Amino acid sequence: MSAGSGDERMKLETPHIEVVLNGPADLPVGAPAQYDVVVYNRDSINLEGLILRLDVPPGVAADAQPPSRGEIEVEQADGATLFTWAFDSLPAGQSAKAPIKMIAQSPRKFAVAMEWTLMPVSGAATIDVRSPRLELALEGPSDVRYGEANTYRLHVRNPGNAAAQNVAVKLSAEPYGASSTEIGSIPAGSEETIDVELTFNQRGTIGMAASATALGDLTSATQIDVLVKQPNLVATIEAPQAVYHGTATNYQVTVANTGDAEARDITATFVLPPGAKLISSPAGSTLSGGKLMWPIAEIRPGMTAEAALQLTLAREGANRVDLECSMAVGLAANCSTTTDVRAIADLKLIVGDPIAPAPVGSEVVYELQLTNRGSKAANNVKIVAQFSDGIEPTRGEGHAFRIVPGQLLFEPIARVEAGQTITLRVIALAETSGTHRFRAEVRSDDSQLKLVQEESTQYLDSIGRIASPPLSGSTLR
Repeated sequence: MSAGSGDERMKLETPHIEVVLNGPADLPVGAPAQYDVVVYNRDSINLEGLILRLDVPPGVAADAQPPSRGEIEVEQADGATLFTWAFDSLPAGQSAKAPIKMIAQSPRKFAVAMEWTLMPVSGAATIDVRSPRLELALEGPSDVRYGEANTYRLHVRNPGNAAAQNVAVKLSAEPYGASSTEIGSIPAGSEETIDVELTFNQRGTIGMAASATALGDLTSATQIDVLVKQPNLVATIEAPQAVYHGTATNYQVTVANTGDAEARDITATFVLPPGAKLISSPAGSTLSGGKLMWPIAEIRPGMTAEAALQLTLAREGANRVDLECSMAVGLAANCSTTTDVRAIADLKLIVGDPIAPAPVGSEVVYELQLTNRGSKAANNVKIVAQFSDGIEPTRGEGHAFRIVPGQLLFEPIARVEAGQTITLRVIALAETSGTHRFRAEVRSDDSQLKLVQEESTQYLDSIGRIASPPLSGSTLR
């Protein structure tokens, strides 16, 4: 085999061979004669093996002698002699000889048949077949958090022995759609990488598929499933439905994570009712402009964060507390509660009566102190002063009044503010001695209750009145 130029990949050649039978043309009966079979290699290339057959007919005795190359096998069949001479090689320009002795046994002509065959010429041509290949790998996390960016890397390899042309890559993630990138050419044995940043905003399993194509119908594909985990906050506030004005109102706050991922960097914001005063709050919280901020570092799945809040609510009626829980990444949780603040007017009456014994015929003072201890004003307050027989009111002080027998009626007081104290005086004159009763009664439109206070005071005649002119002969006892 030899290699030529151009597109020639293999060439097989056989050398130029001559086979000659040398010996006498006439053979006397019974006289032996020497014949030589000679193989000549007349070429410039080696002979790679030869098989020669010589057939001597019946009536002629033949015997082979050792050849110069190879071996001769002799077979007898039906009186004929068959010689088979084989050798493996014969170099260029050389010859090989096989001597044969023949003896004719009868006077007749005979023919010697000869044929030869070259050993098969074989060769092998190595042809380097070049072809590109594509291999695709997708690298990235299979468990991710909702709303957080994640980096995925596509490895596009060409393990073939030729360059891959017109390489394009497609990445899809349902239900977000797909994107494609043109790479171009990837040399044999080389690799290209593509980084893709993805943020998943849907909880559950997301299928990601990647495929690569190249010239020559080359394709490769891969896919992974990504589990998107998401925290889920649920916020609740427990509070009384109604409280009285000025009392402390307790709030119990619970923030639960019912999702399958940690909730991190949570800020719970309480929006307080107008005028509310903070008594106690969760540890680490801060108050600013009617908003109470409570930071929560982390709530694991299935866990809760709890806190207590205590306020004094200032306004009568519905007082609403709003709570919003937000995270750096994720959905907010909102809730609210409303507490009805009930304000009442709480009137207290204190009566100061004269020091006993009080004199008959002289004016005495009954002092009334009316205080609103409640959280709302008392409206249309009516005050009546009543006396038993033997004593009558003469006038009032502190507010307009009118007198009827045995009673002094103050005109209704339009409004007594919460915390306000009003002092009224009733001046009376006892006409007879003895124990006289005084009764003060207070009513208000804001309460069905009636305040009543009674006092008893002993009155005595003055000495000038109780002493009679002495009779003649009598004495003062």
